[in-house]
Amino acid sequence: MTRSFTCFLFFLFFTYHVNAQQTTAEQRDEVNRTEALNKAEYIKKLQGDLFSLPYDLDYINETLLTEIVEKRLELAPHYPDLLTLERDQLIIDQAFADWVINYPLEYKNYQSYLNEFIAQHSSN
Repeated sequence: MTRSFTCFLFFLFFTYHVNAQQTTAEQRDEVNRTEALNKAEYIKKLQGDLFSLPYDLDYINETLLTEIVEKRLELAPHYPDLLTLERDQLIIDQAFADWVINYPLEYKNYQSYLNEFIAQHSSN
């Protein structure tokens, strides 16, 4: 009876341990997804900040945005193409979160570039 009780305790411990690891992995995935969505929102914020620069709107659209898109193609070739995505905010958010998770260096480089670009062009 002692042996079967020991086996039962081991089974309970093993089951708990496996379930705890699975829950932790799921929680970690959820945290990563939330962080990725926050980072994607930050990129959108920086892109929106471009329109607050002290330039004429036509100049921003025709010159500055062209420069930024060209640099983004270089720094972040896997950046989601909005033209190929459905017009569904959930799908768009998912694409950007996937980009941040799968290409963290691209995100970091593009974010750094945008920050520098805005800082340089803020003092017209």
